Amino acid sequence: MFTKSKKSARALRAFTLIEMMITLTIFAVVSLMATYTMITAVKSAKKIQANAYLYSEAQAIMDQLARSIEVNTVDYEAYYSRVAKGDTGWETPDYGFYAQSFYNPGSGGDGSEGPYDEIYAEGYYGANELDGVPVSDELDFDAGAHPFTGIEDFAMFGDYYENPSSMNAFCEGTVAECANPARGIWDELILINGGGDSRLIYRLTASSDEGEYQLAKMSMLGTDTDNDGIVDTWECNAKYDCSGTFEGNAVPLLADFKPITPSAINVREFYVQISPLEDPYRAFAEEDSQIQPQITITLTVGLSQNYAFGLLGDLPTITLQRTISTGVYSKVESYE
Repeated sequence: MFTKSKKSARALRAFTLIEMMITLTIFAVVSLMATYTMITAVKSAKKIQANAYLYSEAQAIMDQLARSIEVNTVDYEAYYSRVAKGDTGWETPDYGFYAQSFYNPGSGGDGSEGPYDEIYAEGYYGANELDGVPVSDELDFDAGAHPFTGIEDFAMFGDYYENPSSMNAFCEGTVAECANPARGIWDELILINGGGDSRLIYRLTASSDEGEYQLAKMSMLGTDTDNDGIVDTWECNAKYDCSGTFEGNAVPLLADFKPITPSAINVREFYVQISPLEDPYRAFAEEDSQIQPQITITLTVGLSQNYAFGLLGDLPTITLQRTISTGVYSKVESYE
């Protein structure tokens, strides 16, 4: 009996301290591996969810822009005023100058009413009369080329006369400068309705989070102040302030625009490429302008830092690109 009990006691002392330490170490390693695997799986799931969210939001943004483009058209007048003429405000005081250039140069009065003061300074328009009729009325016709093609007296303007490609809605300069399609790449999408009295502007604006941006919209209403049937003055919709200006790469004041993207989204890149560089319904005599206006949108979005907690590595981004044709199939009247 004594011998048997002694053997049982020895059996109970089979696990030594070293054996227990080894067992606990193995258990700890397995637990850590399981925990790490679980955490990685959770974070991977978060990343997948983040990518799905970004893709869904980016598509929604694109769909909203596409709907706006499909019921409007490119506001060539606004682009000409802001890009070619250098106006920094949103009211585009040179509105109508682009259209006027297609009328060689249209029925102006003195130089204050048109974009090309040198014409008036030389006495070609307004100052002289032919048989009692102002020269501007005598030679006022729709040439379909931009600008002044077809009248020999305008050879003094060099490239502008010899080749309409030296000038378009986005450029005034040499042929090499203005014929480059990259002239139509811009960080503002400016649209106008068929009636010519409602304008939409989309561009990036600063987010409340430093270094991040949201895509935002502003709307403007046009007014016919001289009752000639054509809009000549633009003002902000009452929902917007329009006090900001555009200087180089500066971001406009948030008060000017209302964000259309959620605060969880950081819009890292937004630009549009407009084709053709001329309004085809005015530049009907220019070979490069015979297509319905199209707008290619490039949009890159990521998560805002405030909504990216717990994600591994670099924050995910998604880039979408879409080309949409405008939905207005006639000339938007802005000058006669």
